[in-house]
Amino acid sequence: MKFLTLLFSFFIVIIGSQAQFYTPKGNNAQNSKQQQANPSKTIDNNNSVTPPSLTFNPNDSFFIVVENEQKFILHKVKAGESPNLIKKFYGIELGDLYYSNPDITGSALRAGQVLRIPIINRAIRTQAGIGFNPALYYPLYYKVKEKETLYRIAKVYFKTAIETFQTNNRLISDVVQKDQILKVGWIYKTGIPDSLRRQNGVTGSLSAENQQLKLIYEEQKADKKEQRYDGTACWMKGEKFATNDKLHVLYTGLAAGTIIKIENPMFPKNYVYAQVVADLPDNSLTEGAMILLSANTAFALGAVDARFPIRVYHLK
Repeated sequence: MKFLTLLFSFFIVIIGSQAQFYTPKGNNAQNSKQQQANPSKTIDNNNSVTPPSLTFNPNDSFFIVVENEQKFILHKVKAGESPNLIKKFYGIELGDLYYSNPDITGSALRAGQVLRIPIINRAIRTQAGIGFNPALYYPLYYKVKEKETLYRIAKVYFKTAIETFQTNNRLISDVVQKDQILKVGWIYKTGIPDSLRRQNGVTGSLSAENQQLKLIYEEQKADKKEQRYDGTACWMKGEKFATNDKLHVLYTGLAAGTIIKIENPMFPKNYVYAQVVADLPDNSLTEGAMILLSANTAFALGAVDARFPIRVYHLK
């Protein structure tokens, strides 16, 4: 298994933001002093101890950046915050947090450190609507980049109507300018609820990589025939989620660098696109399997067991 881990790392080496953010201010002065005395606990107005959580000023707002159509909230770390607190508030997996921020080491975060927090569209409330109470939400903003249009921002990035953006920002036309600040929507002040959290599939920076591989695959598909193969996948389940791990696989019969499409029958049509880095080795781990997945690929497919049914698509 050490050999396989080194093999993945070797191919990872071979094969291979600056943005505006809002700095959340501390809570009221009394709570701030109490938290400085014991940053691992939060004191409420009744002086009772509650589980630790992220705290923001009631007027705080957050900025979103978009990279390869994957959205990230920019979060500036305050003293006492930990990866687990951030995970709980934003409703993300620790793997996504570490993958999106490779400079994080262990559980230690630096005050002032800016983190990229992956967020999905359904976690954003884009319309106020009847009965909307702004006191329950933090606003989300986006800074327009050069040559971007309102159509692209609304329809492509956030999958919402242009009219919604015009209403939220009191725009009388669909013309936007570079560096213009647009209100995208809102998130709950209590954090992203469980009902809106993604349970499986590709998230975080893995989504950006998956999208890039998908584009290449679809371009190649234009003049080739797609073939499907059903079998068993395996992966080193004990292997920790690695920030430098890619969507890579070991698969026999295809040249290194070939991109394939993979599907877990438990989650039909949630396709993951991965790159073949070498042939499947013949050993006790891979016996009876057709493909060996990197930890990130298995994670993206929602794998629970070390071996599970798989569908592999590739082009000929």
